[in-house]
Parts: sequence; C-alpha cells; structure tokens
Amino acid sequence: MKPRVHPCLWFDRQAEEVAQFYTTVFPNSRVTEITRYSAGAPMPEGTALTVSFDLDGQTITAINGGPHYTHSPAMSLVVTCTSQDELDHYWAALSAVPEAEQCGWLVDRYGVSWQIVPQQVMDMLQTPDAAGKQRMMAALMQMHKLDIAALQNAFAAPNDRPMKTLHFDIFIQAAPSQVWATMLQLPTYERWTSAFCEGSRFEGSWDEGQKIRFLNAHGLGMEAEIAAHRPAEFISIRHLGMIDQVTEVNASQTESAWSPCFENCTFTDEAGGTRLRVDCDVFCNCEDWMLQTWPKALQTLKTLCETPT
Repeated sequence: MKPRVHPCLWFDRQAEEVAQFYTTVFPNSRVTEITRYSAGAPMPEGTALTVSFDLDGQTITAINGGPHYTHSPAMSLVVTCTSQDELDHYWAALSAVPEAEQCGWLVDRYGVSWQIVPQQVMDMLQTPDAAGKQRMMAALMQMHKLDIAALQNAFAAPNDRPMKTLHFDIFIQAAPSQVWATMLQLPTYERWTSAFCEGSRFEGSWDEGQKIRFLNAHGLGMEAEIAAHRPAEFISIRHLGMIDQVTEVNASQTESAWSPCFENCTFTDEAGGTRLRVDCDVFCNCEDWMLQTWPKALQTLKTLCETPT
C-alpha cells in the first residue's frame, strides 16, 4: 500500500525510463507498480500510465500524461546528504543542465529540479550564531554544487577582517538617465544581473528609505534598504543580510556582521556618455567572486544601453 501522501511527477512518455534511471541512482530503490493504458486511451494500448517506485524509502509516482505540462523549480526534490562524497555522487548522477546549477539546486535530464543539501547546512542554520549563518550563506550564494568544508569554514571563521571595498567603473555611450533606467528597471535589470545568478530579480522599491530584496530564482538572496536615491546621479544600497529559506534576515541580530555594508553607484555625465562607478563592500570570502562577476555584469549593462531597440 502506498503512503497516504506522496509526490506524483508528470512526464510526456518517459515515466518508465525515469523510474528505471532514478532507482539506479539511489540505494534501496525499486519499481513497485506499473499501470498501463487500455485500448481507446489517449496513448497507445500498453503504454505505461503510472509507474510507482521507491527511492531509499520515499514513494514517488511518475505519470505519462503527454506534453501538456513541464517541470519547474517551483517543485523540487530534496536529497539530504551527510558527507561530501555522498553529495558529489548525487550531483554527478543527476545534474544535466549546467546553467541551472545554483546554490545546491540542479535540473536533471528530464527537467526535474533537485536540491542536494548537506545536513550540516541545516544544522548551522538552526544555531543562534547569526553572524556565522550570514557568513555561511554569503559563501553558499557563490556556489553551484555545495562544498561542505568551505561552508563550515565560512561559518566558523571569526569576522575579524574588515570588509574590503571593491571599485569598478565603465564608460557607456548613453545618457545618465538611460543608464539609470536600464540598470534599475525591469526587464533589463534581470538581464544584466544574470551575471551574478540566473533568475536574478528584485522585490521592493528603489525609493530612499525603502526596503528591497535581491533574489535568485529560488528565493534566496539579500535584504537591503535604499540609503540614498538621486535619479540619474547616485544610488546607495545598504545591505542588511542574507535571506534563506529557513530563517528570515534579522537586521538587529546581524548588525555586527553586516554594518556597514554598502553598494554605491555613481553616474557621471561625460562627453558622449556616462561614467558608471560602482563601490561595493564585500566580505573577504566573496572578493574573488565579485571580481569575476561585476565586470561581466557591467559589460552586459553597457551592451544593453548601447544597442538600439
């Protein structure tokens, strides 16, 4: 007898193939039941209708329903791991879309999203050490496949090194008002910030004094407030802390870890265009990632501003 509640995954015609594949990836797994279409059904007689299987104790049903629905990250399967070797095994076996890899999430060959999560991360998120959680989440946001040792080191490391301020600038052949709008408004904001993470978006307001959230496709990211807002001249973002799926950011708890932490953008009118300067406070363990991603993001912004629409 099946559990009272269990997931059912919709596929076009691959249900049997899916079950066979998944049961080779996980230990203690097997196909338990197959039902088939009869004559006069929407699919040829004998085609699998449902395939039920157990994945290491979890019952799942796959259904062949045709091409009407596809999978999305709105529904994912979570695999909890206790070692890096275990995590590496599932990542190598399941991940099939490199551009979808982010923060421990992956998409397999059938379009199903998975989260490959170390138990150690969940344990750290349940501790009262707010500063340690913030450092750990800052490191996690840079990762594709999660690195347990690196996350534990980020959590444990005392925050005794001051933040560094990184500086980036680029000349864009467009008026400051155009660069401002392209940088902050949708849909172009999502395009240039995809250099940091796919599915990048924001929720909130750019108005001075307002809260704003910078999120990835999975709802992870950063909460901030707008410290200054002078259209087409200057915007200052004060970052408050990381957002994760378990704990909402608490600015008072993380003040010691994140204050002050600013991202300032200055738009200067130069002959024939705009000089955009970004001054960004970062933790030391984020420096390399920022040095790689900000230049790519600014180059994309430049292309968006200079390409006629």
